[in-house]
Amino acid sequence: MSIRVRVVLIISGIAALITASSMAISIYFSRIHMVETIENDMMAVSQIASKLVSTNLRLLKTEADMVAAAILSAALDSVVSGRGERDLPAVLEEQAKQHSYMALTIFNSRGVTASYGRAAPRADFVRSPYVRRAFVGERVITTTEQIADGGLIVRICVPMGSRILVATLQGMTFSDILSEFTIWSSGNIMLLDSQGIIIANNHPSLVFERRILRDTADPDPKTGRPPEYFRRMGSGTAGTGVYRYKGQSRVGAYVPVSGSDGWLLTVAAPIDESPASRTGGVIFLSAALFMGLGILAALMAGKLIAKPFYLIQEQNLRLEELKQTAERASRAKSDFLSNMSHEMRTPMNAIIGMTSIAKNSPDPERKDYCLNKIDDASTHLLGVINDILDMSKIEANKFELSLTTFNFEKMLQRMVNVINFRMDQKQLNFLVRLDKDIPSMLIGDDQRLAQVITNLLGNAVKFTPEQGSINLNTHLEKIEGNRCVIRIEVIDTGIGITPEQQSRLFQSFEQAESSTARKFGGTGLGLAISKSIVEMMGGRIWVESEPGRGSTFAFTVELEKAPGTEKKAVARGRKYLSILMVDDDPEVREYFGDVAKRFGLGHDTAGSGEEALDMIKKHGPYSLYFIDWKMPGMNGIELSRWIRESEGGGTVNKAGNSVIIMMSATEWSVIEDEAAGAGVDRFLAKPFFPSSFVDCVNEALGVENILDQSAAPDEDITGRFAGRRILLAEDVEINQEIVLALLEPTELKIDCAFNGLEAFRMYKDTPDRYDMIFMDVQMPEMDGYDATRRIRALEAESKAQPIPIIAMTANVFREDVEKCLESGMNDHVGKPIDLAEVMDKLRQYL
Repeated sequence: MSIRVRVVLIISGIAALITASSMAISIYFSRIHMVETIENDMMAVSQIASKLVSTNLRLLKTEADMVAAAILSAALDSVVSGRGERDLPAVLEEQAKQHSYMALTIFNSRGVTASYGRAAPRADFVRSPYVRRAFVGERVITTTEQIADGGLIVRICVPMGSRILVATLQGMTFSDILSEFTIWSSGNIMLLDSQGIIIANNHPSLVFERRILRDTADPDPKTGRPPEYFRRMGSGTAGTGVYRYKGQSRVGAYVPVSGSDGWLLTVAAPIDESPASRTGGVIFLSAALFMGLGILAALMAGKLIAKPFYLIQEQNLRLEELKQTAERASRAKSDFLSNMSHEMRTPMNAIIGMTSIAKNSPDPERKDYCLNKIDDASTHLLGVINDILDMSKIEANKFELSLTTFNFEKMLQRMVNVINFRMDQKQLNFLVRLDKDIPSMLIGDDQRLAQVITNLLGNAVKFTPEQGSINLNTHLEKIEGNRCVIRIEVIDTGIGITPEQQSRLFQSFEQAESSTARKFGGTGLGLAISKSIVEMMGGRIWVESEPGRGSTFAFTVELEKAPGTEKKAVARGRKYLSILMVDDDPEVREYFGDVAKRFGLGHDTAGSGEEALDMIKKHGPYSLYFIDWKMPGMNGIELSRWIRESEGGGTVNKAGNSVIIMMSATEWSVIEDEAAGAGVDRFLAKPFFPSSFVDCVNEALGVENILDQSAAPDEDITGRFAGRRILLAEDVEINQEIVLALLEPTELKIDCAFNGLEAFRMYKDTPDRYDMIFMDVQMPEMDGYDATRRIRALEAESKAQPIPIIAMTANVFREDVEKCLESGMNDHVGKPIDLAEVMDKLRQYL
């Protein structure tokens, strides 16, 4: 026998003799209280596990609420875009995949309205108590259900407006949560429904079918009935007890699960596996060793018990984040719907009200006034609808660019013409700076680029007080081969934006603050749409601002330089020109100087009419004057009259040697008579562009084909299509009236059909009668697609020349246009009807 063994035996013997009596007493009492100790431990674990399950139930319900909100938002987008609920299955599929649901189903009070996925509930599920409770606003998670392939599932029922959303999950979801726990070697943590059926087990492999826990236990040997422990479970309160399972005594505890449908969390393990049942041998070793083992056991137990607490903490943090996200999304959607209601009802109220006034007024001028107001309100309403449709395209990943070759400066001019009247209304100083290095012709989507600039300028006008300033600056940042990076800035002296507000500006349905929409109007979508457009053009958009000190909105885009581009030049003879530019705004004078230097033109500038007089008297008359209309002191009209009188010896000499060009942001028609009386030759609109400046200089040099001071008149369409006949298929009578009225001057003959079937029959009866067909898409009896297919089949059968068929519809998404072309149509025009677009199609096909 070794020394080590001997020492152990001696020490053990001495310790046993000294402590035998006290240890025996300790063991006796520990045996008495062992079951009570185990029950307390089981109750502690069951309470922790119950909290974890309860937390996950709230998470699952909150996640289902968010899915319902997303589906409602998509449904709203579909209704606004005119698609109805046709996109709903795709939305259900997307949400199911995103949140790992087996199925998503929508019920109304009669049954299923839309569904996606396997294991979806049948129509009769609408009569279940879970759905009935959901219809009155309760969020319910069902017990497990055995499906056809043998698996288990659970369902979550949440209210969704006037309907119910039912999400189907794997039945092992809760077992996966409980698998984080271990109770000795073979202990179980189980989740039971109100009937005692096992929903989940910390050993997931033991849950493949629905079983009642009390049926698995050994019956009471005295009564032959299930143990008293299981009967107490139905009391609805927490409790503990002992029962036998396969001949082993097990100690169990159960706790109701908060937020569930009468579920219990129960913990049970064999008494023989309890550490307390094995402490007898340890006690005989020594009191000191017992203390050490107690400390070690405490450390190990602490580690074991802490893990569920950490899980609960993480779940609580996640729950709070999800709650805040859901609340923010709900607030944003609610604010957006409120804003949209206001934005749509306001112009609709104006349209209805002004229509009523016009109908009851005998005064033609009053009627014209009402019609102008109706036109303004209709344009505003169309802008709101376009913003919503653009946002719908972006969120559905259907927003695309249409590349074309365009003149960058002319694009800016068109955009400025649209916004300039609003600048004039608020008496804002507006300056446009065009970088001379930017190529004149570029390849890109000029309409979307103009949309971004118009959005930024519109916001600048909205938030800049009267007599403030707005600058539009363009810069060529770099050019590599044919790729140009252009930066565009809109700088205003408006109210400014705080850093916290800036963080929300480019998000959908957001404005700087909730009161912004009420005070200034707007959908809150413009900047989000602009951000998407800019990013699709390979750029980025940002804002620099301080409250009360104005804002700078800037963005970059990547465009391609068009081959063989040239810029305008000044004609020969420029060295004989002497130019004087008069304007009280130093920024305008500075920009004028930059533009003049580009074309090699010398010039002088003056900041007032009085200063200009001194310069003319000192240096003699100039050959070309650029004079601002509105200046303090001597204004532009007075200065022009003085120049003409000095040339005519006291009277206004309209045939003087000099050329006087009046500059103003005000419409030329407002000042034309007064300016002409003062001897002004032409008008240059502010903000002015280099090409307009060159036109004025070239005119002064006698160059022909100069751009006229007034806008080019609209195309004369009178009698353009006399003798031609078209067929219009349109089921809405007022739309027919609009087309007939718009095309009446062309002398085009138009026959109308109220549906696709009638249009087909009219064409079939007299195919040679028509030169072209305008075909609506959505019509009763037969839609435009089927009517077109039947017409094409008829042509193929008779080997006739195909007639041009143009879709005329409000369905303007790319897939809608492609569907029109696939059905056999030649082209597409959108609604509301644009006369210029319709005339383009008529010229193209007739």
